[in-house]
Amino acid sequence: MAPLLVLRREAFEYGLLPATQLFPRLDSIDNIKNLKGELIKASTSSPCPSFPDRKLINASTLGIILGVNDSLAHVLVDTLISLKPHDNYDCLAAEDDLVDVYVVLMFLFMQTCHKPNSQSQRRDVGDVWPSADTPQEAPLSPKKGQSAALFSPTNRGKDSSDQDSSQLAYVAKQVPTLLSLLKEKDDHSPNISAVRFDRLALLLAPALPGSIGDTAPLSTVLPLFNAGAGGSAAVSAVQDWLSRNIGTGLPPLSIEAPRTSLSTASSTAASANKPDKPGSSSRQLQFGGNTGSQTGEAASWAAGRQSSNLHWTIEGVKKNTLVQRESDLGSMSDVKVSDCQDTVLYLLAPMKYCSISRCIDCTIVVGAVGLQLKIEMCERVQVIAASAQLRIHSCRDCTFCLAINRPPYILGDCRNLQMAPYNTFYDQLEAHLTTVGMSISPNRWDSPISLTRSPTSSIDGSASNPAHTHISEDHSSGKAVVSLLAPDQYMPFVVPFGPVGGG
Repeated sequence: MAPLLVLRREAFEYGLLPATQLFPRLDSIDNIKNLKGELIKASTSSPCPSFPDRKLINASTLGIILGVNDSLAHVLVDTLISLKPHDNYDCLAAEDDLVDVYVVLMFLFMQTCHKPNSQSQRRDVGDVWPSADTPQEAPLSPKKGQSAALFSPTNRGKDSSDQDSSQLAYVAKQVPTLLSLLKEKDDHSPNISAVRFDRLALLLAPALPGSIGDTAPLSTVLPLFNAGAGGSAAVSAVQDWLSRNIGTGLPPLSIEAPRTSLSTASSTAASANKPDKPGSSSRQLQFGGNTGSQTGEAASWAAGRQSSNLHWTIEGVKKNTLVQRESDLGSMSDVKVSDCQDTVLYLLAPMKYCSISRCIDCTIVVGAVGLQLKIEMCERVQVIAASAQLRIHSCRDCTFCLAINRPPYILGDCRNLQMAPYNTFYDQLEAHLTTVGMSISPNRWDSPISLTRSPTSSIDGSASNPAHTHISEDHSSGKAVVSLLAPDQYMPFVVPFGPVGGG
């Protein structure tokens, strides 16, 4: 029987942090259980229609309890806020950096799914750039040596599938822990309320989007609860139901989305900012999920093609120019770009999420991202983006021209990153910003928070502690991990396309 619930892809794709390094108290489930009482004690009650028992805590208080500084606490809260499953999920109050304690516990639990193992800690998997003292025949960049094999689509797909299965097995095993975290410390009742169960929407989603309504409480999927009445059900029965009805991978409609053949832009529009290399040519690019035919509800839903909640993958584009608009990607979708080389890519659409990974020598214009933009393992890439949040992980020699409401977060082993203000415009930009609920002010492009190596100085020259706004230096090369682009190097970038159908 097909699962009724799946792990939320967005939560695990965009929500996992190097928690054991940044938050030492999150290294085990037992520690999270112990934190529960402290979090509840420090919280304040703030009822709302969806969650009448909402208990809120702010970033500063959360940081004190976790034993980290204020900047790290805001990294955690900002990441959590970016994972909001839908607008009616009122456990998060982003305007005041307030989050519900029980949602925090779900988020902290999720971090324990991401413990590094001995294999992932090895340098030769390419998670870090080698230092000058590390014996290497060639840098472990995404295009050389062993990394090239590890980043191949075949291997990456297998690794992703294995990771999904591993996460599912872990969550399934820890269902009793999840349910216990959602109950009051002194609550010895055999039942759990629907409104508490609904906090699990951070981690779980209906297997068929739209089957209960995108903003309906998660408890309405379970026949055990009184639908919409805030009822309760036996913990043992809920545990048994979850063990039989949680699946893995993307929601089926996302996987089964039709493979749409989309061509690159014409050569006239392609080269205003970067000329085509000799031998390059326009070619058809395949997007979407499995090649298998669609059946049942999945086929009928995909045939109608909803304009949101789509997952798109763009990978392996080389020496080309590709233009994707809202008419191609839909509105408020999740777009993944990977393994592109020597390419100019325009994603001129409003998106919920966007991730860019393993790209080399590319220029990528990202329209408007309402929740989170993630960039990892890229080299010599220029990204021009408007996004509510940005997370950069293990990138090298990259430039970011940003309109961003919160400080960019820099993690992993980064080298020679440059930050600059947003420098482009296209015809539907303002409409896309409105769609994702983003304003270009305030723009925090010049306030990066680096969580990479020990900093040497802040941008204003004052002393700084780790995980604070600063220019930090890579001691192996003497180069800054992150710096601000020099004014004389700042130039506007022209998007050479007018409105669709325009002259």
